Amino acid sequence: MKRFKLSKKAAAVGVVVGLAFAVGGVAFAYVTATGSGTGTGRVGTASTVTGKLTVTVSACATPTSLLPGETQSCNYTVKNTTKGQVKFTTNTVTLTKTGTTVVKLTGAKIAGCKFVWFTISVATQPTPSTLAATGTASGGVVHLKLVTSASTTQNACLGAHPKFIVHVPA
Repeated sequence: MKRFKLSKKAAAVGVVVGLAFAVGGVAFAYVTATGSGTGTGRVGTASTVTGKLTVTVSACATPTSLLPGETQSCNYTVKNTTKGQVKFTTNTVTLTKTGTTVVKLTGAKIAGCKFVWFTISVATQPTPSTLAATGTASGGVVHLKLVTSASTTQNACLGAHPKFIVHVPA
């Protein structure tokens, strides 16, 4: 009878060991497969950009008052008020006029002060030209010159403050 009991014990141990291997085999089994998926992001459009580039012109100096033949330097900066990085290209400047007459900051004509008596240009571009959000580019310089006229008095322009606009294209 002992032999029979050993056989039962041996059978029971065999079953337990067999089950352990079977369960262990399931636990370590795996399969391989491939797959892919797609998604989209959203980039803002010109209409979703808030803010803009703003230009600030410092008081023009050297000389503080223009006389015929003199050039005045005016410093300016460009600030990015958008939420993202912006790159701008070459800045330009124009003198504001109504017909042939120069106007002042208020938009009123400077009576008798002729547009053709002035030249204006951007002498130095501000840097950097790529601005992070809230970044500022500095070092921009505008030159305003009252050209000498040998045949006409330019007294109408004395004490005038001609308006100009710095254009900063994207």
